[in-house]
This record gives sequence, C-alpha cells and structure tokens, in this order.
Amino acid sequence: KPIPREKLDIAVAHAIAAELLGFKMIYLEAGSGAKLTVPNRMIEAIRTYTSLPIIVGGGIRTADEAREKVRAGATCVVCGTLFEDNNYNFETMKEIATTVKS
Repeated sequence: KPIPREKLDIAVAHAIAAELLGFKMIYLEAGSGAKLTVPNRMIEAIRTYTSLPIIVGGGIRTADEAREKVRAGATCVVCGTLFEDNNYNFETMKEIATTVKS
C-alpha cells in the first residue's frame, strides 16, 4: 500500500526503519508517468532523518522538477517519463544534467 503524500511521519518512519535494517538507499516512487511527483516536503523530511542516498522517481517531466528534487535532498532522480515524453532526446538529458548540477 502506498504511503499517502501528506503522511510525512509515516515516510520518515519507513526511511529510519530501512536505515536501521541495513538498507543501502531509499527509493521514493510516485509511479511511472504519475501526475504528481513525490512531494519535496517528503524528500526534505526523509533527508533530515536519514543519511542514506535518496532516489526519487515518477512523473518528473521537466529539468526544473528534477532540480527541485535534488534541492529537496534527492541524491538521484529517475526521469523516465521525461525521456518517454521527449522521444528519448539526448539534448533533454544534457539539459537535466546541467540543470540539476546548477
């Protein structure tokens, strides 16, 4: 069952449990082609309470959205929807890489 978007405490509890159980990373997934991405507040909350790398994916359609996720604390973003929507355009890939690094 997915963690509700507004239940930051549940997401944080899961992340802390994962770290205590020896997991090597956290993967926050909104779902392939999701209309709404993982909330930045959720990423920020999890980043506050865990040192694990955080991978965020699902519904990221623009370079700006990818940058927001990194600024919120994501270590890595998965941009499958963005590439599918842009016919796997490598210029788009470069734009994301440049934008996320800035």
